[in-house]
Amino acid sequence: MKKILVSFAVAGLFAACQPKHEGQTSTASTSVSDSVGQGEDYRLVGKNAVLEYPTFKAEVSYLTDSTLHWKTTSSDGKVEEGTEQVFLKKLNEHQYFLNWIEETGFTVSQVIDVKAGQVTAFGSFADAQSPRGQRSSVNLEGHFRFVK
Repeated sequence: MKKILVSFAVAGLFAACQPKHEGQTSTASTSVSDSVGQGEDYRLVGKNAVLEYPTFKAEVSYLTDSTLHWKTTSSDGKVEEGTEQVFLKKLNEHQYFLNWIEETGFTVSQVIDVKAGQVTAFGSFADAQSPRGQRSSVNLEGHFRFVK
């Protein structure tokens, strides 16, 4: 996920740059659930969702209140995935704060508004060239939807 988020940040800063990713082509497909906005069940745990950003999408399974599995697919079809121990805090009936640290040291913080179908993400990663504690960051806005 770090490589895709970093690539997004670089692409945003330098529109002409091509993102670099590792992985394989995804053949997975998902079907959209129409329950959000029509029902009152905004729980994350036990559900699957797709988070769509301008240059990649993330398929996420919220396995427990402390574990999730993610799989990202870049716009050019490259795939990365992982299972993470996560801090999940319900902010209100339809908004959640999540945070995790990946094996690479890449950190992800998200605010998900299930009702509005929006996600705001912040990622930070090691960057030896950065004067800010040798870390850099990326901010992302995207769309959230449950899938079956």
